[in-house]
Amino acid sequence: MKEALEQVADISVIIPVYRQWDGLSRLLQNLAAQTLSPRRYTIVVVANEPPPAGLNVAEIAQNARMIVCLTPGSYAARNVGIEATMTPFVAFTDADCLPDPDWLKGLLLRLTTDPKTLWAGRIDMDTPARETLWAAYDIIRGIPQKHYVSRGYGACANLGVARSVLEAVGGFDERRFSGGDAAFCRKAGQAGFGIAYADEVRVVHPARTTASEVITKARRVRGGQIRAGTMGRRMLWVLASCVPPFRQTWRFLRKKAPFRRKAKALLVLYVLWGVTFWETVRLVGGSNAERQ
Repeated sequence: MKEALEQVADISVIIPVYRQWDGLSRLLQNLAAQTLSPRRYTIVVVANEPPPAGLNVAEIAQNARMIVCLTPGSYAARNVGIEATMTPFVAFTDADCLPDPDWLKGLLLRLTTDPKTLWAGRIDMDTPARETLWAAYDIIRGIPQKHYVSRGYGACANLGVARSVLEAVGGFDERRFSGGDAAFCRKAGQAGFGIAYADEVRVVHPARTTASEVITKARRVRGGQIRAGTMGRRMLWVLASCVPPFRQTWRFLRKKAPFRRKAKALLVLYVLWGVTFWETVRLVGGSNAERQ
């Protein structure tokens, strides 16, 4: 089955899914409408939990298939997706993202031109019809991929990698529930591979609109910071939990956005400072990290 799907394909799109099944159909429809010929790419949905009964992803996108990875975490799921494919290039995105029609064509062009470079594309936030306090924060914070690349990594919501790089570096750190993309990219950098930003290779990510969504992500990110990496880096994050987010405050204030939106975002920023402080205390006390 894998050989039949991939005998002429150039790139595989790997999508880990955990509790985001509602958005998957839109993503698959979007991928089915890519300007790149369907024969040149395959789509691998990696269910990180038992998938919904009766779901057939090939009915939505003919070059899609689904596999299951019950090891918790999106990075474990991405590793299973990598192992299940044979194409020379791999693209990563998330189940709630919507790539532009030329996304795969642009990403593949850059990967074939410079396969020793990891390519991180632009990620724009989708503004909801009703902008809640929490959505204002998520829009202002965004996913600043260009900034990430300047620091040596890219977010897996829009990342392309040659298989030769994956084989040389190894996969993602499966112990992590957050921050595994940064750790992988930095490991690739240490191995001599570069990373570049591709502004025209764009996906849209929906803004989180509820307190539950925003707080859960903040807790998951803090878990990745505290539970993985070197002991020195972990201790730095513990100490950083005690310091108000002055740097982020300044970055938020400099954003080109309505003042009302920035004011909402700053309020949430300081609420999350308290949340992550207590999450740090909880994790240091031995509790489990947030997965979602």
